[in-house]
Amino acid sequence: MKQSIEVHNQFIGFHAWATCPFPEVAFLKDRHRHVFHVYVTAGVAHADRALEFFMLQRDIRSALEQLYNSLKVNVPGNEYELGNRSCETVCLELYEILKTGFKYNTIKQIKVSEDNESFGIVDFD
Repeated sequence: MKQSIEVHNQFIGFHAWATCPFPEVAFLKDRHRHVFHVYVTAGVAHADRALEFFMLQRDIRSALEQLYNSLKVNVPGNEYELGNRSCETVCLELYEILKTGFKYNTIKQIKVSEDNESFGIVDFD
């Protein structure tokens, strides 16, 4: 049996796909806004709070700040300028910070969505 927990965070971000090769979605070349949803799944060894939800959520918010604080949009709140980053890129960058900076070594999966509709998913098993 495998056990895991999953936590959710979200932030507002702006990005563009400057090299979009598809004419029917050429609008993606222009900077646009999304509510990005972040789901992190981590394996746990037992069912008695091996990892605590609130602490992992806090660390995800802190990791996002470390990654993208210098890219913050000049408005209050947690809004980030992501440039040409895809959801999958955010997954990979977040994983590296959680693993190296916060010592989470049981991250199984990270999903990042645009508006909780379309997901980039990276599995780390």
